[in-house]
Order: sequence, then structure tokens, then C-alpha cells
Amino acid sequence: MNNFDDIIESIRHELNNVISDLNIPGIAFTLVSKNEILLLECLGHLEIEKVHDVNADSLFCLQSTTKTVTAVVFLLAVQKGLVQLDDPVIKYYSDFSVNSRYGVDQRNKITFRHLLSHTSGLARESRDGGVFDHKKPTWREHILGINDSWLKFPVGTSFSYSNIGMDLTTYILEQILGKTYPELIQDLLGDPLGIKFAFGIDFSSTNNVSRGYLGSYLADELDTAYGCGGIFISIKDMGTFIQFLLNRGKYNGKEILKEEYFSLLLETDKAGGYSLGTDVKNQFGTVFYSHPGGGFGYCSELFWSPDHNFGLSLLYNQEYTDLTKIKKLLMNFISSILENKGVNVDGTKFPPEGTLKVEVDSGTLKKYIGYYVGAFVNVIVNIDEKGLYLDYGEQTDYLIPLNEKVFTASKPDGVNFLLNDDDDPIGMHYYSKTEGIAYLDYKGKIPKPIEVNKEVSRFEGIYQIGLYYTEALYIAVKYVNNALKLKGFTTGNLYPHPNRKNVFFTHTGAAVVFENDYLFVDNVRGIKITQPVDYFADLVENDPKHKFLTDWMVNSVVSLLKYLERDEESYKIKEITKNLK
Repeated sequence: MNNFDDIIESIRHELNNVISDLNIPGIAFTLVSKNEILLLECLGHLEIEKVHDVNADSLFCLQSTTKTVTAVVFLLAVQKGLVQLDDPVIKYYSDFSVNSRYGVDQRNKITFRHLLSHTSGLARESRDGGVFDHKKPTWREHILGINDSWLKFPVGTSFSYSNIGMDLTTYILEQILGKTYPELIQDLLGDPLGIKFAFGIDFSSTNNVSRGYLGSYLADELDTAYGCGGIFISIKDMGTFIQFLLNRGKYNGKEILKEEYFSLLLETDKAGGYSLGTDVKNQFGTVFYSHPGGGFGYCSELFWSPDHNFGLSLLYNQEYTDLTKIKKLLMNFISSILENKGVNVDGTKFPPEGTLKVEVDSGTLKKYIGYYVGAFVNVIVNIDEKGLYLDYGEQTDYLIPLNEKVFTASKPDGVNFLLNDDDDPIGMHYYSKTEGIAYLDYKGKIPKPIEVNKEVSRFEGIYQIGLYYTEALYIAVKYVNNALKLKGFTTGNLYPHPNRKNVFFTHTGAAVVFENDYLFVDNVRGIKITQPVDYFADLVENDPKHKFLTDWMVNSVVSLLKYLERDEESYKIKEITKNLK
């Protein structure tokens, strides 16, 4: 395709198909170059009732794409000499504390660089508020909810996506600048760009704001998580922000963020990894930058390539849809644009050139067994009588060898194991049509289950975890073969803390803490449902349209009860809920 007008027309056509095919109320899309808006397309409506049309000024929530903006704002504060990237957090926030198995000095080592790159070891969420909760705390309560969390690994040694790390960054910025985050983000970035970042939308009095949807349900309103998500912005203003990124910190010829600071946003020592609030992608024979967002009924996508002078953003207000189709569609757009610019889009194609299908002995296969961690992909590699496979907890994906290091798969296109000079695994390249080449670090073999005292069998049961304040996820704790195991929200064996009673850890390092009828999984609260049949019978009788009775939530409980070998309860819940619509 040589005519760029044809690409624009194709994008328009595909966006129209998406909005009808995937039950999305409204979308806003922009494609820009450094100095020009190439396409700005607004389709559908702000609400599911189709009352108000989406336009260029309609506000959508960025969700986690906010993290890129947060990183830029922090670097602007660094540029002003107000803070340094490698300053320890406790220098500005002495009340900060965190539990650690790796020494009491670990909290002193956490810097803003660690927070912005998700390498601090902090849990994903606060105990109060965030994605997984049923109540809305104040901003201060949300930050204080970090203090009871456990570090997942020694500071700076691995990657684990952490919303609270981003929130903590912005909370401390507020203390340093003496302004709320909405105020300082507007002062430092919004006003210089001539755009508006909005937070804490009052839907009853604000016009031209999209509403987020979870399927046919209206999602609940967001809490005050300022750093990790929460920005509302128009697609027109998003285009301006992308042009700022394409121009490496400049806009309309004016330098807003100096190159020495802007370059920090893009640095990574991996083939594909995460920098500061930015996902670095190695795909289509080139490197470009991105960040996805999703939550509370909103989704967003951001991509930009300074080297090839284009960037795009897609904002929409439906979370429970086929996100894979959306991602593939955007990858097709990007591939077409790059090809039009003369890029060999097969440059990172899998399998690598020269690989042939061969037999690999089991001894070689066994050395790859273990746990691999990347920016957005974590996977266990294991082996059985059928061969080597990727284990995602709820599904497996067998690997077909092309040579001793390179294997094809079903979920990713394939993997390429990386070895050191001693021929031991140090990581893998994980090839994906939608994510490009992801680099995953090898973290060693998963330890065998540890026998624990039978008294912990009292923790066995079903636990309910809040989701978006109005929905629920479920997790099962099972006492089996004298050990504890989790299934559901996260899956795997539990390993007891040597000195702390009722504190366990998963193989990823996430803490699981039992307190009375509660558990906290990686700082996320779950409450034990002691009589699940009575619980669902009461919902059906008194509130048959309750969201907890949505099929996927009920089916989750039914499946977990079977896992716990409580088949009779599983059957009863299925019968109680079978006539609901």
C-alpha cells in the first residue's frame, strides 16, 4: 500500500466496523505526525442510551495510560530541580513503610526511578481503594494502605506492575510542590501544551463526558488514584500530547522538557521492556513506545514512534469486549503505516531466520523449567510426558521445538530461550503478534510445596475480592497434601513465612496474609464466604439483578467449589441461579 490516503480510509472503515461488532458505545481515535493531525475520528455515543454523540472534545478516561503522563510530569519536576529521579522515597515521605523478607533497609532503597519503572517490589494495589476493592477511601487513606504491604522481591531486582508505586510518586509530588496532583499536572504540562487534564469528574454536572461500561452495566465512578490512572482527556488534546512525545519534549518549537530528561522516558536495557511509565516495544523491525489502559469501563491505547514520525491513540468506553481484536486492529494500522514508510515489517518476525524443526532431548528441555517475568507477561515453563509447555495458571500451551532454543507456541507465536556462557537459562524472548518481542527474566525453578501444620486448613474456602467497587472476583484456598494452595484470582502453592504466623508467599513473591475471615493477596482484600449457597440464594431472592449474579461471576464460584471438592454446593448454586437473565 503506497498511498497514505488509502491507509487513512482503511482505518476509518475498520473503526466503523469495530464500534458495531464489539458493542462499544463510543470511540475516539487520532493519528498524528510531529506537526500535523493526519486523522481524527469520533464515532458512536457518550452513553449506551445513544443520546449524545462523541466529538473531538468529549472526555474519556485514560486509565493506566495515565502512567506515561505521570512519568513526564515527574521529569518536569526533576528539570525544575525540585526532586531527583534517584532520590529515596523516604527523603520526602518519612511515614512510608513496607514489610520485607529481604532486610529492614529495603524501604530506604526505594527511589522514584523504581516506582516509575515498576521495579520497587511494591504490591500492585493499596489495601484501600484501587481496582480491587468494594469501598472508596480518601486519597490519604489510599496512600496509608501501602504501609501494610509486603515487598515481592529485593528492590531493583525484578519487575512487577504496581499501581501504588505510581500513586505514591504523585502523592509525594503533592507534598513537594504544595499542590494537588490535578493542579500540578495542569501547571507543569497542561498549560504549556494548551490542553486540559481533568480528574474527579462530576457526571451530574459536567457535559460532554463519556460514561464507562462493563458489558451492559454502567461502571462505577473512579476513586482518587491520581498517578496510576484517572486522567480524563479529549482525543484532540491527546493528539497534542502525542505530538509533544514525537517532538521529544518540544511543542510548537518550544522546548518544554529538555532532551536529557525526555530521553529517560525511553531507556530500557531489554529487547522489549518497560522504562519510566512507558512500554518499549520491539516489533515490525523497529522500536516504538506505548501504554495501554483499562478499568472502570474505559480503555485506551497510546503508541508513538519518534523515528518514523507518527503516533496514535484510541479511547473508548467499553471494557468487557474483545480486547485482542482491538489490539490486532491497531497492530494492523501500525504495520501499514510503517510499511508505507519503507520499514521492513518482517524484521522481527517469528521464527528467526534459519530455524528448522528438530527433536530436542528431554535433558535440554528440563533446564528451561522455571518462572519467567516480563513487563506485561509472566509465565511458568514446565514439562510433562507430552513435552515442554507454557503454564499460565488456568491454561497451558505446549512448545514445538525448531531448534534447541527456539520453540513455536499457540498463545505467543513462539519463544527463544536465552542462555549464559554456562548454558544455563537467563531469560527468554517471547514473540507476540500484538506485543512484539517481550524480554522475560528467568527467576529460577518454582520451589516444591512446603508442608504446614494442619491448623491452617481453617483458611480453606472461597474468598470474594472486590472489583471496581461493584463487581467481584473469587479465589479458593485449598489444604491439599499438607500444604496450602490458591486458585482463581492468582494460582499456585503458598510458602509460609519462617517467623510470621499466617503470612505466606506465592512463587512470585506476592504475600498472602490471613486475618480472621479475611485474606490479603498481594495487598488485595478478600472476605471469606462461609456459606456460599445461602449467600447466592439470598441475592437471588432479594436482589436478582445484582451484578454478583452475572454469569461469569457465578460460574467462577461454581468452578472453585468443584476445585474444593464441594460438588453439592456447586450444583445447588448452579440450580439457584440457572433461571436468571
